[in-house]
Amino acid sequence: MSRHSWASVGEGDPSAVDGALAGCCQGDIVGLTDLFHLAAPAPARQPLLGRLRVAPTWLRKGRSPAIHAPAWVQAEGAVVITQTCDVARSCVERPFVQVAPLVRFVDPQEATLLAGGASPRFVAVPRAGTNAFVDLDLVMTVTKERLAGCERYPGVVGDEEIRQFGQSVARKFGRYPFPDAFARSVRRLRGRVLDKWNKPDSAEGRALELISQIRAHAEPSWDADGVSVELTFIARPGTIPTLLDPPSPSDELRAWWGPGRGPAQVAERLLGAATPDDQAWCWARLGDAWAACCDPEENITSITGEVLGADEYSIDRYWSSEPLDLDYLSGPENA
Repeated sequence: MSRHSWASVGEGDPSAVDGALAGCCQGDIVGLTDLFHLAAPAPARQPLLGRLRVAPTWLRKGRSPAIHAPAWVQAEGAVVITQTCDVARSCVERPFVQVAPLVRFVDPQEATLLAGGASPRFVAVPRAGTNAFVDLDLVMTVTKERLAGCERYPGVVGDEEIRQFGQSVARKFGRYPFPDAFARSVRRLRGRVLDKWNKPDSAEGRALELISQIRAHAEPSWDADGVSVELTFIARPGTIPTLLDPPSPSDELRAWWGPGRGPAQVAERLLGAATPDDQAWCWARLGDAWAACCDPEENITSITGEVLGADEYSIDRYWSSEPLDLDYLSGPENA
């Protein structure tokens, strides 16, 4: 743990400030306990994870959300949100740093959901505990001089934690503004995925656990009069069998497939698939079934679905598509 006293920094001495912040990184926890003075709000209209149909304990008991109470924020300090490269630059060039409060969730279910990326608002800070998160709705700017006088310690350690934290922060501030017509078109799919997500007892929930991201590509463009949307469900590497030729399913499986087979039924068949060909074919059909949950509206003329492994998804397709953040994807009627 790195410790610096405010008196030791030397007010107005840039070199002392830069020296005190040597090694300070994005994700560090700092002892700024007096920045976030908030009045406890009225009971929320919907829970923080309402879009996931999870009612937090404080809402079920009719209380205001404790996470907003000043005592929580003051007790935990703050987390550095600014990228490490900018923190490391001289305070003369980059005099400010952004921080957000470190908060905790008492309910283990809530903590588990949030740690899995349920909401862009809360990002896990693993070195502070499994229930510790930074609240990105409450970002504030402080001078590096102020930060230099604070006790600090790392909230993320190692390449994987550092990369995950940075990507999660970017997710909050980099969401693509999908048009309302598209948001309405995928409303049924959104509700289904959020309902099944993190439910390993169901076959579809287990399949969704293997999906790391959903990306949307519009052809020719989102503002065209007629838009064809391709949804790509990106599975973790190694999830989908690698075949030299297109999958050739068993006659029994081919005969089973037909109109009306929903995602839950396909996922059940996927779990029971015995051969790589059957598994790969079921993954393809699951992409079709998820896309069939969409209802194209207005200028959205069609929506198709495909499941690909992350090791198969090309960089040019990545650049021409946008991540579909279901937790924040809602039309005006859901705002």
